[in-house]
Amino acid sequence: MPNSHPAYISEFNFEENQNQLAKNARPKTNENHSGAVREGASLLQGIVICGFCGKMMSVRYTKSKSISQPVYYCDQDMLDHGKEVCQRAPGGNIDRCIEKLLLQVINPMTMEAATAIQQEMVERKEEVARLYGQQMERARYEMDLAKRRYLRVDPDNRLVAAELERDWNQKVGEYETAKIAYEQKCDARIRAVDNELKVALEELVSDFPKIWMDPQTSNREKKRIIRLVLDDVTITADSSKVILGVRFKGGATKIIEIPNSSRNLSLVEMEQDAVSIIKSLLTLGKTYTEIAKAINEKGITGFYGKPFNRATVDMLVQKYDLASIRDDAQPTGWLTSKEKMAELGVGRQKLRKMHNAGQLVYTISTVKGWSYLYEPEKQTKD
Repeated sequence: MPNSHPAYISEFNFEENQNQLAKNARPKTNENHSGAVREGASLLQGIVICGFCGKMMSVRYTKSKSISQPVYYCDQDMLDHGKEVCQRAPGGNIDRCIEKLLLQVINPMTMEAATAIQQEMVERKEEVARLYGQQMERARYEMDLAKRRYLRVDPDNRLVAAELERDWNQKVGEYETAKIAYEQKCDARIRAVDNELKVALEELVSDFPKIWMDPQTSNREKKRIIRLVLDDVTITADSSKVILGVRFKGGATKIIEIPNSSRNLSLVEMEQDAVSIIKSLLTLGKTYTEIAKAINEKGITGFYGKPFNRATVDMLVQKYDLASIRDDAQPTGWLTSKEKMAELGVGRQKLRKMHNAGQLVYTISTVKGWSYLYEPEKQTKD
């Protein structure tokens, strides 16, 4: 029986608390709610849906080089009925993709839209306030009218006086009910948005990348931020790609496709950039050391964030079979470093000095691991 006794909190606050407690509980079988945020590194814990069966996906963690990496599993049928795992997808690139999307969505350019939505909510709240306020004023008027009628009646006319007294008491009760409803609804839903709140919101939006990247921002806080923006993310993965169906608060959606790989996509992109540079410079006859220097000047880092060197260039050449680009154009009959030293009768240091001084004609070679091929003296004399 709502409002039958004075309450410590309003009925609306009580219902909000009950809903939050239900959301914080660990989801049971066939319950599609997110549950409380946890301390793990997975950004989408609790809001990931399987694109095949529609059930909530769970999170597990694997360790690679002492770094914990999330993996999204749809294993409810396996746990309940012993069936195969519906699907699994490496979570590292998925989280990085969602993080990138979030940084694009929450920026100063969205402030105008956020302010417009906020203004609309203020107008709705004011409309609710007017509605309940009118109901309260109407009940007050009816109560005052019944009071005046009662006070004007002849006391000797007991039958009419009793009827008017009952009517007055009824109107007093209706007024009290309308007053309580007005106060509760206003306390719960009617909060004016002042300039200070607007300024605080602008600062939060403009500083969001800084806040997000701050080491002090915990995984729990990041997940709470994501849940304020996203309803859920649907994952559909096959052997080559992962399709993400992102659903925002308010109903907007976005489809994103990424490779199904446990490797960091940013590292894959940098590797491809490095390979394209290696291809172009190999055809120009550049050495691995010169190529590594050119890649580093472009701001591309190698493995584990280290600069490129001759060894890393050689590894990519072997991995992508780039040696043929240079070998096909190499002249035949040219001498290796050892053969050139024998031809000139000099040692390795003397050969290096002549090489650096531009006294020798040479090209680059990857055959059998040699770095340089030198033109024979006989061909130079001809």
